[in-house]
Amino acid sequence: MACKIIMHIDLNAFFVSCEIIKNPSLKGKCILIGHSGRSGIVSTASYEARKKGCHSGQPMFMALRKCKEAIVIEGDYDFYNVMSNSFFSFLKNYSKIIEVASIDEGYVDMSDVLSKEKDPIGYLRKMQFELKKETGLGCSIGIAPTKWLAKMASDLKKPMGLTLIRKKDIKEIIYPLPIESFWGIGKKTTPRLKSLGINTIGDLANRINENDPILEKEFGKFYYTIKSYIDGTSSDIVDVSPFDPKSIGNSKTLPFDSLGFNEVEKEIKHLCFEVSSRAKEEKKVGKLVTL
Repeated sequence: MACKIIMHIDLNAFFVSCEIIKNPSLKGKCILIGHSGRSGIVSTASYEARKKGCHSGQPMFMALRKCKEAIVIEGDYDFYNVMSNSFFSFLKNYSKIIEVASIDEGYVDMSDVLSKEKDPIGYLRKMQFELKKETGLGCSIGIAPTKWLAKMASDLKKPMGLTLIRKKDIKEIIYPLPIESFWGIGKKTTPRLKSLGINTIGDLANRINENDPILEKEFGKFYYTIKSYIDGTSSDIVDVSPFDPKSIGNSKTLPFDSLGFNEVEKEIKHLCFEVSSRAKEEKKVGKLVTL
């Protein structure tokens, strides 16, 4: 049975790109999307700002220390949703088998389309530039036989990257990557892996192939999922069902460096109420609560 051809497509600095579409004079400048106050957090940074050390999730005041000339924009999330809809509508011209992963990325089953193309890379490059021409949005594309490999491929070259990973390419392309780049392994797990001498994905693959009991204990049931990721046998099924967030959360950055217990408890209760209200509206029941 022939391998599927899965595309992961990820819009480059999406929120920033949307702001440039509205105001082209911003092109080439250091832009930070987020609240400008002391409690603000960077939602997205332009590539120019990233070169100076700014990144998503960074406190805004720290980002502005690194890039004093940065332009801070609050963010127009209604417009971002409009542009996201335009993006996914564009993809439907190429395939109807589309899985919405988030507002700015998705998986597309391109098997039927690309299997008939004499120059599939040229076809995808043309599609990439057509998206840029029609919507103003740049993207990076990963092509692979599984969703995980396609996601890893799209992350390798940004902006406007196009990367193909076949099963036979895994050792050459995936193994040398730092363990931090393994999509699906969190920041808390990475230091523990490094303490075990696992610094690259190849190191992890070799230890898994040796049936390392320490790693089996570390990952539990996820151990076998990771093994399938690395050996190219993980899921290739693109889920076309409507996008349904797997979790409901809420957060708030306080304008003070510290608060007393009573104040913190009050804020947590408020956040819990917000999450509970959304869960009731969406008729969802949770199994796990994290703080």
